[in-house]
Amino acid sequence: MDKPYVTGGGYSRIGYIDALKGFAILCVVLGHIATGYLSSGLYPKSDGLLYGIYNVIFSFHMPLFMSISGYLYYNAYFDSEGDPDRKRIYFQILNQVCVYMIFSVLYAVFKLLIGLFSNGVVNEEISLIDLLLIWANPIGVYWYLYVLIIFYILFSAKGLIKQNRWMLLGLLAVIALAGQFINTGWFSINKILYYAFFFYIGIAGARYKNWVIGNGSFTFLSFITAILLSVLCWSRDLDRSKFIKDIWGIWGMNIIISLGILLACWYFFMNCRLLENRLLKICGRYSLEIYCIHIFFTTGLRTVLYRLGISNIFINIAINMTISTVVPVLSAVISYKWGIHDMFFKPYTWGVKRCSRHSNTI
Repeated sequence: MDKPYVTGGGYSRIGYIDALKGFAILCVVLGHIATGYLSSGLYPKSDGLLYGIYNVIFSFHMPLFMSISGYLYYNAYFDSEGDPDRKRIYFQILNQVCVYMIFSVLYAVFKLLIGLFSNGVVNEEISLIDLLLIWANPIGVYWYLYVLIIFYILFSAKGLIKQNRWMLLGLLAVIALAGQFINTGWFSINKILYYAFFFYIGIAGARYKNWVIGNGSFTFLSFITAILLSVLCWSRDLDRSKFIKDIWGIWGMNIIISLGILLACWYFFMNCRLLENRLLKICGRYSLEIYCIHIFFTTGLRTVLYRLGISNIFINIAINMTISTVVPVLSAVISYKWGIHDMFFKPYTWGVKRCSRHSNTI
């Protein structure tokens, strides 16, 4: 039976969804911390630990994040018949474009200043040319917003998600596999091809009850397969630093592994209320703010903490992760109270409202 089960057309907060988003964004922060520490070479004796964190986190965290985005996208902008509210979608796209531009520019300027004051010694060098080309080549972590904008446009196409779900899922899986052979970062083509599959997994999870997401038998089989493939790849890999890129990418193993782990995450959070805790729900509620802001702190804190004499890798990571998460959340809460939150995270909406208020006073 190919019948949708949700009402669509609006999203209200759901506890386990917020908790799952919180878990995903914490994985994002931890993954970026591990990547930064590896690139900087501050803790060469802890490279084994950092590569372990890197490999585990990067095996599923962005596919999970994309599936959540797809799930919320469908629930917020589609009606019970699967028809999109294009006006609201395009309105949100304009917000996303503004957020992408604002934080890409801020991050580029931040990196340029870091490079200037550190005599050019930075993990990721950014030039003025890179800043001018953010419309075609996303900077740093903001590729996610860039790709999300593309998905909002693509999946709003009339009748697309009403196509046969098996055919569409299979087609996107083939496209994701093909994306593994494209190395260019221009227009994030490789990421668009790869993550469209996982974005649709989220859409299908919202549209069809227990078809993929929430299906216990399929989740169990997928998760066991993912674990077995992970162990197989790990045991055959001699250079752990190439584990993700050179081993998991072979024959689409990374797609299978990511799918198995993300489905397990969904299933556990849907069925285990112990995971629905306040900390995760807060992080989930402010996941966009954490995503946009955390990189400003993870970038510099590793060096600052090390120079302050915090040489223990576990303590250093714990402090870095705490600050990189708490500060964005506090910033969001304070900006809400000051009435300026939408200026940064819903800029187009904020601008339209201000223009409307201004015109009403004339």
